[in-house]
Amino acid sequence: MTFKSALDIDCGLRYMYETLDLMSPCGRKMLLESVMMQTKRELDFHYRRLNEIYDKDCSKIALKLMCLKDIHNTLGRLEQGAVLDDIEFFEVKYLAIVSGEVLDLLEEQKIIAVGLPHLEKVVEILDPDNLKIPSFYVYDSYSEKLRDVRKRMRALQGDGEELPDDKRAELAVLLQENADLELEIRGELSGKLKGYAGDLQLALRNLSFLDILIAKAGQMKKLGLCFPVVVEEGETFYNGMFNPAVKALLGEQGKEYMPVDICFEGEPVTIIGANMGGQSVVLKCLALNQLLAQFGFGVAAHDCCVRLVE
Repeated sequence: MTFKSALDIDCGLRYMYETLDLMSPCGRKMLLESVMMQTKRELDFHYRRLNEIYDKDCSKIALKLMCLKDIHNTLGRLEQGAVLDDIEFFEVKYLAIVSGEVLDLLEEQKIIAVGLPHLEKVVEILDPDNLKIPSFYVYDSYSEKLRDVRKRMRALQGDGEELPDDKRAELAVLLQENADLELEIRGELSGKLKGYAGDLQLALRNLSFLDILIAKAGQMKKLGLCFPVVVEEGETFYNGMFNPAVKALLGEQGKEYMPVDICFEGEPVTIIGANMGGQSVVLKCLALNQLLAQFGFGVAAHDCCVRLVE
């Protein structure tokens, strides 16, 4: 089951998704495509990383992730050996710069939950003049011949006055030569960057995952969620279990939500009570929290132990 398909279950999961402060479109895409975890090992590993993020101030990192673009298609073209255009070079350069800035912040906070590759060489390739700005242009410094052609073009163009026919013809030749040289340089740059395609894809993937972790940690603090104890066998119990969507709705009406304690094992359980006594809310809480636990979110309870299910 993917997270996207689970959103159709009427238990309050969509509310949790809509209140998650994801910063990037690629983080949102990764979350929607994520698959429900079904082993204690992968969940424990996920929650260890989430716990590390929970204990840190990641506000500066989150601001950097707001600039993260989904460039999977560009990186796929680069890996396949395509010649990138100026916009795609800009996307690659921007990713490398953002990744480097986030890496510095991770090292400053001593966060090891997410690893990022070093992409300084990518920035150097796309920033030969060391301007330190997130834009791309086929710079004169890429080629002496290109520099000379552009110098002659500028001399002919002057202040924009109308040129005689012979000068226009000469300018047209130079413009074509400039275009040919730029295409040649783009091919060379694409060839140099192809070797970094894997690292760039890793950076994009891990930055997206970092965005998800930061958003989950923030939601836990905002809604009062807990880290679950995950077990493969035995009982499931929740102390102070609640449904955040219902709790928020009652809060808007000036009413108080009554949390529930519940414990059960693998046997069938019957819940009884008067009409409108809260049985349906309890069932939806159980469904929601099972999904939250197995998708690696904070769980809506004071504390809990969750047995994994298919």
